[in-house]
Amino acid sequence: MTTMRWTGVLAIVLLAACAGSSSGGSDLSGWDPGVGPGLDNGGTDTPAQGPTVAVTLAGQPLGDAVTASIDAAGGTLASADGRLTVTVPANAVGDATTFSIQPVGTLVPGTIGIGYQLEPSGVTFAQPVTLTYAVPEAGVSRTGVEGLGVVLREDASGHWNWLADQVRDATGKTVSATTTHFCETSIIEGVQLRPLVATVPLGSTQSLEIAYCVQEETADGQLAGLVYNCDAGLAPLDPVRDWSVNGVTGGNGTVGTIQGSTSSLTGTYTAPGTQPNPSVVLAGVWLGAKGRRGDTFVASNLSVGTPGTYQGKVTVTATGLFAYTASGNLTVTPGKLLNGQLDDGIDMTLFDVTGSIKISDAITYSGFPCTADSPSQAVKNTSLNLKKVPLSVLWGLGIQWDLTCDINGTPTKTAAILTWLTGCMPNTVDQNFIPIADPKDIKGSYTRGGANCPQAAGLAATVEWDFLMQ
Repeated sequence: MTTMRWTGVLAIVLLAACAGSSSGGSDLSGWDPGVGPGLDNGGTDTPAQGPTVAVTLAGQPLGDAVTASIDAAGGTLASADGRLTVTVPANAVGDATTFSIQPVGTLVPGTIGIGYQLEPSGVTFAQPVTLTYAVPEAGVSRTGVEGLGVVLREDASGHWNWLADQVRDATGKTVSATTTHFCETSIIEGVQLRPLVATVPLGSTQSLEIAYCVQEETADGQLAGLVYNCDAGLAPLDPVRDWSVNGVTGGNGTVGTIQGSTSSLTGTYTAPGTQPNPSVVLAGVWLGAKGRRGDTFVASNLSVGTPGTYQGKVTVTATGLFAYTASGNLTVTPGKLLNGQLDDGIDMTLFDVTGSIKISDAITYSGFPCTADSPSQAVKNTSLNLKKVPLSVLWGLGIQWDLTCDINGTPTKTAAILTWLTGCMPNTVDQNFIPIADPKDIKGSYTRGGANCPQAAGLAATVEWDFLMQ
């Protein structure tokens, strides 16, 4: 069980929506984005029993949008990273229309990589538009092409839906589907082997479980299946065969061994006594033919050994009521549970953050010069939560520098307080996670008082960090 910790912060729901396909605003109040409302429950907000539906806030932008003007003749548009191609057929729109693709940090469970906000929203196309994802890692690092699917987030409810007409090309490693309206989109693993990533100490075992992130498809309608929070056992069990490690059925003494039933959802990996080279192994299983998941390989990336330690620099630049710069070198070490085991769960790894941050000599309070009583302050009781899917991080700091300021010749005591958490508060816990690209390089930035957090404008500060695995 993974523990999530942060310092002195209570995250609550922030109403937000992807503008677009449905009329009316989004009302997610009272819904936990990590749980979501139940299935058909008579229109009430009372969750139904059973698997939890994926309901999230809209993903935050990660870069500029790519745009193109497309008219009744049709056309195509590709994302800046080449991962998503939008194909607009003839007569989908009547007049020249601006289409755009913007990368966003999507929050849908089971996502592979980032998501995309598509425009124009609020428009129903006369002909279905095709979304085609290129997924070169399919079947290599985790789920095979047959287990993937294109999903769309509905703005009015925040629900994620699995599109009906999925077309998969295992050779070309592409997945496509059509839609008649735009919102946020991503590609997800409809079936997974969980945990997707984990660290297994030498000679230890790791339980593995097949999990489904979508309900069974229906034949009618574009939005064929709701996306779930990847609960195990959502669908009838597909035939299971060939549990393997690095392609070796059953594994071996070098890469570790694996045992799993052909009639259940679970298996067990046992790490070798000495660390393999490379230290990350691929534990997987094949699911037999059954529609969209026919002959699908699903796998978990397991690091044999212990989670790495990170080191790096944090820099704070404050403006507004207090103006100063501060920086320091921090160490990020694997967290431990009360029983001494590493806090490395199915979905998240917890790290402890230690070190100190020193404030600069040039400090002002409302323009008056100040000096810090103790310029260097230790980082205490601070944790960093590294989410595995989607790869993202949540952490924050709470530090106070006691100051003596010269206000018109009178020494005056005050304090510069730096309290922040990735994302903008009030917010949901999920929304406070910010995407990262490389688990070996945890870097990012946060601006309190910026465009996404205007309520803190009087205490504006930008925090930047870069932690490299040692």
